[in-house]
Amino acid sequence: MTRYQADGNTSYGNSIQINGPVHGNVGLATDLQPSFFKTSNYESYKNINPERVPETCVWFLEHPTFQKWKASSGDDLLWLSADPGCGKSVLSQALIDEKLVGAESVTLCYFFFKDNDEQNNTAKALCALLHQLFWAHEGLLQKHIASAVKKCGQALKNNFEELWQIFISAATNPSAGGVICILDALDECQESDRNVLIAHLERFYSRSVDKSKRGSKLKFLVTSRPYNEIERGFSRLIQSIPTIRLAREEESEKISHEIGIVIEAKVKDIAEKRGLREDVRSSLQRRLCEIPNRTYLWLHLTLDQVEKAIGKTQKKLFNIIDTLPRTVEEAYEKILARCVQEEARRVLHIIVASQRPLTLSEIDVALEIELDSTCYEDLDSEGAGDRKGYIRESCGLFIIVVDSRVYLIHQTAREFLVRKKNEMSAPQGWRHSVDLQEAHRVLSMKCIIYLLFRELQEYRVPTDADAPSSDMRSEVQAYSKEHAFLDYSAKHWISHVQEAHVDSPDWVYKTAKLCDIGDGSSCAWFRIYSSLYYLRHSPDRSKRPALYWAVMFGLINETKYLLKSDLDSVVQGGYFQNTLQAAAENRDRGKELVTLLLEHRGDRFKITEELVRAAALNDECGREIMALLLEQRAGRFEISAGLVAKIARFFDQRVMALLLEQRGDEVKITEEVVRAAAGNGIYGREVMALLLEQRGDEVKITEEVVRRAAGNDKYGREVMALLLEQRGDEIKITKEVVRAAAENWHSRKEVMALLLEQQADRFEISAGLVAEIARSFDQKAMTLLLEQRGDEVKITEEVVRAAAGNDKIWERSNGASP
Repeated sequence: MTRYQADGNTSYGNSIQINGPVHGNVGLATDLQPSFFKTSNYESYKNINPERVPETCVWFLEHPTFQKWKASSGDDLLWLSADPGCGKSVLSQALIDEKLVGAESVTLCYFFFKDNDEQNNTAKALCALLHQLFWAHEGLLQKHIASAVKKCGQALKNNFEELWQIFISAATNPSAGGVICILDALDECQESDRNVLIAHLERFYSRSVDKSKRGSKLKFLVTSRPYNEIERGFSRLIQSIPTIRLAREEESEKISHEIGIVIEAKVKDIAEKRGLREDVRSSLQRRLCEIPNRTYLWLHLTLDQVEKAIGKTQKKLFNIIDTLPRTVEEAYEKILARCVQEEARRVLHIIVASQRPLTLSEIDVALEIELDSTCYEDLDSEGAGDRKGYIRESCGLFIIVVDSRVYLIHQTAREFLVRKKNEMSAPQGWRHSVDLQEAHRVLSMKCIIYLLFRELQEYRVPTDADAPSSDMRSEVQAYSKEHAFLDYSAKHWISHVQEAHVDSPDWVYKTAKLCDIGDGSSCAWFRIYSSLYYLRHSPDRSKRPALYWAVMFGLINETKYLLKSDLDSVVQGGYFQNTLQAAAENRDRGKELVTLLLEHRGDRFKITEELVRAAALNDECGREIMALLLEQRAGRFEISAGLVAKIARFFDQRVMALLLEQRGDEVKITEEVVRAAAGNGIYGREVMALLLEQRGDEVKITEEVVRRAAGNDKYGREVMALLLEQRGDEIKITKEVVRAAAENWHSRKEVMALLLEQQADRFEISAGLVAEIARSFDQKAMTLLLEQRGDEVKITEEVVRAAAGNDKIWERSNGASP
């Protein structure tokens, strides 16, 4: 999945921000409803799982660690790790549906992760949690989201950092009472999102603020496979948070007993359905219980074979049991071996590559699209009902259909099918037989052919001049519902093309044709695509060339094709500059795209502040892009204080060193540049050290520079230490500096302790400054101030009032680091 960011808005997926504000109109805070956060069918994700058999999951429910977590009266975190097929998701569903985690008054929120675009990102998860929280406590809604909606609009739904702050703030509000969040299958969340979520959970639960002062009761229960990277993420908490590990060597006896209970219940059901004698039922149950290394998933897969077996005698059934697969992978192989191979592969290629679960109607259309299809009349669709039967006949138990959506039976089924890189598939078997790139090629071609259907190409969305934006959105939504495969194709064809790496001229021509959408306003697929990310086309309504869109979408082969075939139209009207800026913003393929553009038209552009800003917002490869531009095109930089400041603010010392080396005689180190370096949240110390070393005579340490260093969220202490070491005699600590440090939630205490220990004599003592310290810092900071400058400190009424309100400040900082 690709992530793009522009104009301060971050979006996940193949999303874009095109030099304009967010799409749609969020009204005043008074118009907001909990449904604002209903961005997924999270209820359906839970209900995919079967209900637990009575008397199972007891090993967990009675576990002392779970009981301790359940009884905890404050914030708490529980991490359950277990191998695949051990029933984690069934347990999570039972905890929710049967309300087994706490008192009736507790607000229970949940999200089930899955390895698809609808369920594998943390923004969707947080939106689901917020929807459930605000549905239960609607009074919290206006208070906690108004400012964020005003700031981000609809793009808030994709902004993890803002969503996290809203959730922590609302869930720890005293009026929320107890809040419990269950996050199932965290291992199936995409890795980058997962790491960020774990870091925020770790930060929330490890902060040093005394929990008893906060009064909040926010608990998380997280389940996952026992992956090393997840354990490393929780490593700093591993000693202080309760951790349950479901491993056979630790819980084998209890798990075996509970699987025995399930076998008894299922065999009884089979016996009743088939009319088996009691002695046959008893013998069948006993023989199944003798099979070693059983899991719930294995049991589900194998009992189906017993139920469908021919014969009712003990001997016939025992023969069936003797041939049952002993592992889940053997069970998968047997299920698919009974299928019609060609039909099963057609279906499974589509399901494995799909970015979200397809509906029956969508897969019905997809299966009928052929290379020569040009319109709806060419499709021989069966309809959702008949297609459901076809899928079951084609794939057996390997596929399940829930709420008209088609799923693989388990995540392990996908792992069983998909071939690992550079691995040969098993001879005449299904294990690792699906090449994922080939599956993406199949689905990308179906999406492209569909979007080029005559009917879809002829349809035009009404423009703003024809109808209000709300009417246009409604019309596009209605049109999409009438055309089953349109929503999926529009939103995901780009990712399939990227993953398929198809470079055939015929197909590159077709995909390049899809990029020829002008300003995007009247293109149905683009309006659907952009609505997913709450974005809109530029208010500049002029037509954009196909190359611009190919670059925006990160399509390498299409960019090459268009550069070779249509150069003249590309460079007209400054669009090459815009196209280069779009390339600089692309996180996954930005460097490759910029390189292509420089090779073909490197003489047609200038490096402006806007281009530098685009690269700055690219936190994946922005530094590499800037280094590339400086190494190859340093002479085309438009040197200005603003451009130099942006480099100092967003890039590392290597980029700044290249700029000074290539154009140093034109670079002026103004106060704006020094302020920017002091506020650089990642490389501030290194950039400031470089400036002091190479251009120290130009570096002026003003109050604003010190304030920026004190407020540097992540590296404020390091930047401040450098300034104190090299230019301490120029630093004065004013009320504004103290306030900046107070607002620095990540390193506030470290910055203030450093200033008081090394620079106490340079504090400008005033009632306002003392009050700010009393209001915003702990007793250590005040003690240091009194020790160093106590004879000048006056404890005024303002100071006493500030100290009295200090606990409230800490309560509001629940989501931040100490």
